[in-house]
Amino acid sequence: MKRTMNTTNTKYTKSPIVETIFSIDCDMKKDFDLIKIEDKAKNTFINSYPIFQKKYAQEHKIEINTSKENISQPTIRNFIQGFQFLKEDKKQLIQLLSQGFSFNKLAPYTTLDDYISIIQEAWMQFVNVVEPIKIRTIHLRYVNKIMLPFENEKVDLDEYFNYGPKLHDENNFGLITFFSKYNMIEKSSNNQANIIFANQNPTDDKHLPVILDIDTISYSSPESNDWENIMIKLTELRTLAYNIFDKQITKECKCLFQ
Repeated sequence: MKRTMNTTNTKYTKSPIVETIFSIDCDMKKDFDLIKIEDKAKNTFINSYPIFQKKYAQEHKIEINTSKENISQPTIRNFIQGFQFLKEDKKQLIQLLSQGFSFNKLAPYTTLDDYISIIQEAWMQFVNVVEPIKIRTIHLRYVNKIMLPFENEKVDLDEYFNYGPKLHDENNFGLITFFSKYNMIEKSSNNQANIIFANQNPTDDKHLPVILDIDTISYSSPESNDWENIMIKLTELRTLAYNIFDKQITKECKCLFQ
């Protein structure tokens, strides 16, 4: 059953979203092996996502013998962490990972509603190929890049953000860089969010890039083939992410996206 979202989310003409990631972490069968499902995965996804890539990871291991006070030579193991299937422009991809699934959409981005049916189809195909045992967590992450205009080589962060870094003495000091990371919980739903708020180095003399990365998480376990309940959680996470973003930015900031 296909289901659309009805939310109060604002659709901006110049969306600051540079990447949206919907992901589900799963428990797999004990004998699960990505290599064994490679052919089946290709047959399932290659028509819609013709570019296929393997995602590798590296594991470093050091053994310490406390009785002999010996440290073994480190061993390095390279292994396949997942399969990536990309569109021709590489702006949209599906990932089959050792611990789950993800759908990634890079800018240009419109609205999540435009991709719900695509995500649903890809997830159900993933379930058919991988046969996960249990859903552990559901994530919806928005990475926003906000370009703040310089005025006389400066930016007044208070003009654009309701909650930002503060100096104890702004008359005698100037902020060069900032980075904050925090985790929060929504008491009504027990959904959580990991938030990163930081500046990047300017690439020109006109704008200061600021990253607002909002990763919302539901620790719920609907059945893997129960898309209706997955959608309920996805809607909750979308609303949470929107509320965090909306409360963080000012009206002046929103004008940058019009």
